[in-house]
Amino acid sequence: ASFTAPARRRQYLGGHALLNRLLARLGSERTVGRAESGQPQATVDQRPVAVSLSHAGGLVAAAVGSVHRLGIDLEFPRNQRNWARLARRFTWLAHPESGERVFRWCLWEATGKARGASVFRGPDPVFEALRSGASEDWSLQRETLPGGGCFVMVCRS
Repeated sequence: ASFTAPARRRQYLGGHALLNRLLARLGSERTVGRAESGQPQATVDQRPVAVSLSHAGGLVAAAVGSVHRLGIDLEFPRNQRNWARLARRFTWLAHPESGERVFRWCLWEATGKARGASVFRGPDPVFEALRSGASEDWSLQRETLPGGGCFVMVCRS
């Protein structure tokens, strides 16, 4: 990958180094590549492994799992997002307080990664089910980070 911003390059390299360390725990023969969507994909000992990467606020995160789908996201309220513009497109961002808005955006991105879809697609029934707590097929883990940040992981076995 080619990056013009040194900080973005460090995040990319750090995320992939972390991903490789996690994959090494699962087996000796590993490959990491990109799906047609641009998302990372991996195999360990010739078995597919779900992987996901995220970065925000100077942090990187990686997750691996023997699940069907996996997506993670990190977000901080101070990140350069135009929340008003996004709320015009995504009505579920329009009125919540800052912490809930950050969680919803984080969930939206993690769900998109898990489903292999762009975050700017139309309505997503998995996102809606997870947001309302009504999903039977998908699992959600939510953590609050220092500085009002949020970490979300979604997966489907």
